[in-house]
Amino acid sequence: MKGQTGFLDSYAGALMLSKPSGSRSVPRLRSSTRVSRRGALKTLTFGLACECCRNALPDVALASQDGSGIEFPGRKPFSNSWFAESMEYGMDSYENEMAERKAALFSGHVSQGDRILELGLGTGPNLKFYPAGVSVYGLEPNIAMHRYAESHKPKEIELEILTKSAESSGFEDAQFDVVVCTLLLCSVDDPVLVLKEAKRNLKAGGKLLFIEHVAAPRGTLLRLAQNVLNPVQRLFADNCHMNRATQESIKAVFENFSYEEFTLTSKGSELISPHIMGSAVA
Repeated sequence: MKGQTGFLDSYAGALMLSKPSGSRSVPRLRSSTRVSRRGALKTLTFGLACECCRNALPDVALASQDGSGIEFPGRKPFSNSWFAESMEYGMDSYENEMAERKAALFSGHVSQGDRILELGLGTGPNLKFYPAGVSVYGLEPNIAMHRYAESHKPKEIELEILTKSAESSGFEDAQFDVVVCTLLLCSVDDPVLVLKEAKRNLKAGGKLLFIEHVAAPRGTLLRLAQNVLNPVQRLFADNCHMNRATQESIKAVFENFSYEEFTLTSKGSELISPHIMGSAVA
């Protein structure tokens, strides 16, 4: 695999030089400049953090709670506002690379009139890929994310954001046509529990759509690096596991599923470059 030799240096270097583009239309929070500068320092020290999770690195100067009282289950408190802003402005390179794949996945499995449950809605990067006429229920325990997600909602869809976790949605059985899960199963405490909850929420024949970064093949230098660095990754990147075989968790819950494996090509994503994308039928 290209980049296995010396990929740690190239990864850390690429992240250290990158800053959020700020190209979105939502006004920046007042701390955005501080976040960008501190982000560069963090990537110098913790360059192993993945594209989706490195923005969650705790900032000592901004680590106080924002008063919402919302915490992710089983995880340490962090600044909800800072994390939300980082996810809003720090994911452009990842989302740009994934746009074509997301468009294909959602257009192939989501239809007008569907009821969609999205686990870990975040700032709403998936919303623009849903067809007109769908109703989206987004679970997002970090309320600082909500205004960003609302700003990205196309007018042709309905959106309700709920301050709930993926482990316990609170809905009755078989309420949804589609459950969406992107870049979530790497960081939950129990992916099988989350997947069982997703299956419970699906109607008979409903589909789980997923995109996740996963462990590299056993015996590779990349897998060795993931294994060695994973404890630090979990500590500083919101419990993100670089070496989690998420496809095995999906197999444990769903009998009817399919997925494709692919590798990210953007510079700086080597440690989390192995990805899977696919669907599972309830």
